Amino acid sequence: MGQSPEYKAVDLFCGAGGLSLGLHWAGWNVELAVEQNAAASATYRHNFPSTMFLEKDVREVCFSGYKGIDLVAGGPPCQPFSVAGEQLAENDPRDMVPAFVRVVRETRPKSFLMENVPGLLTTKHKTYTSSVVRMFQSLDYVDGWRPAACR
Repeated sequence: MGQSPEYKAVDLFCGAGGLSLGLHWAGWNVELAVEQNAAASATYRHNFPSTMFLEKDVREVCFSGYKGIDLVAGGPPCQPFSVAGEQLAENDPRDMVPAFVRVVRETRPKSFLMENVPGLLTTKHKTYTSSVVRMFQSLDYVDGWRPAACR
């Protein structure tokens, strides 16, 4: 039996590393992780000492060295869309969905995975969500978009 291929990923807004751990368990190699929160960064570094890690705002990082990577993954902050908050969407300074789209545009990965809260899909954010889908469609990534099933 042959060696399985090594799939390479970038993990944005990685926090303490939950998504990186899941990717690792699924056979992915996270080549770069980015998180700006100091406490979460310390935990990530402890749990993933061999992963290239940047404690920075994603908006301040150039990702051109990762052009064509297999996967860009991440969960932009959910506060702008959470029903537990004010739901300000693009008017919330914590809205990092455009930063995620920029990284996809810059790297042109083979695939991307963006995770967020169900509040992003509410009627209140329908216009915003539609604009995000159009951004991904303009990059030729989205055809027949539909959200993953929530449980």
